Formats: sequence, C-alpha cells, structure tokens
Amino acid sequence: MLRVSAWLASEAFPDGYWQGKRVLELGAGTGLCGLVMSRLGASVTLTDLPGLVPLLESNVARNGLEHQCRVRPLEWGSHHTPAVQEWFEPPYDAVIATDVAYALNAHAALVCTLAAASDTKTAVYIGHEHRWRDIDAWFLEELDVAFSVACVPLEEFPVEFRSPNTSIYTLTLKDMADSDEVEDSYF
Repeated sequence: MLRVSAWLASEAFPDGYWQGKRVLELGAGTGLCGLVMSRLGASVTLTDLPGLVPLLESNVARNGLEHQCRVRPLEWGSHHTPAVQEWFEPPYDAVIATDVAYALNAHAALVCTLAAASDTKTAVYIGHEHRWRDIDAWFLEELDVAFSVACVPLEEFPVEFRSPNTSIYTLTLKDMADSDEVEDSYF
C-alpha cells in the first residue's frame, strides 16, 4: 500500500531510523512496503502465501535488494511448523502488514502470527483500507486480544498521501500476551 510506504519513509521517523532494523512483512503481496524498508536500510523478510513467492522474489531481484531482503512462504498461524521455524526469528524490531483484514476467517491466525513475531518492544504497523465497517470493528476486536492499538493521526501522513479511507494502526504487544496465550484464547 503506497500510503503506508510513504508514511514509513516520512519524517514521522528520524533519519536512519530503519538502518539495521529487522523487519517482517506479513501478507506482502508485491512487497512494496518491505522493499521501501530495505531501501531505508532495514533487513527485511517478505512473506506471503506460497503462490506469491515467485512475484516477491522477482520484485526483490528487479530492485537489486537480494542482500537486504529474503522471501519466505508463510500462511498465518503456521509459525510453529518446522519449515517456518527454520527461518522465523522473533522478536523482530518491526512487523508490517497492509491490507490484511479483508478475510474474517484469517483474523485469528494473523493475530497469532503477529504475536509470535513480536515482543513488547516490537513496533507493529498495520495499514488498513476501510471497506466495511463491520469487518473493521471485528478486526480491531481481534487485535485487541493481544495488542494495545492506536491509530496514526491523518495529519502525520505526508500531505499528498492523506485519505480518510486509510488508517495506519500502531500495535504494541500486551505484557501478558505471549503467542501461546494468544493461541489459547482462540483454539
């Protein structure tokens, strides 16, 4: 999502903020946010469903970012599987995800994966396009199980990227919420 990428690269963060940070992008799609983060100096792991891995790998290569980005398949909720445990290295410094709330049946698995990738010091940023009020409310309820949630004020977006239809949520893992506790609340 272009608006989220613009905000992550904006004056909201001091120069050099992303340098050396370990960033995990969930549901990366084309990888835009993660690619921007890597251009800003972060070491990024881009993840999405297995069918999107070739597109992500191609975009990383086109941008010459193989040294800064790695691409991995990840279905939300599968962070405990042996294949994922080979590369999953929590806690990350930051976790980013954009446009990930569209599927109600995936909210719980997404929250579990977010919690597993985080600790109380991890900065989590969720870019959200408002489409349906009910889904927006349900998504925020799911996030509230494990995270304290705040919304970035629209005034903090770069002027040319402000839209009332887009929100960026900043999340902080609650002290009592380790990934096992979060999963226990769902399953």
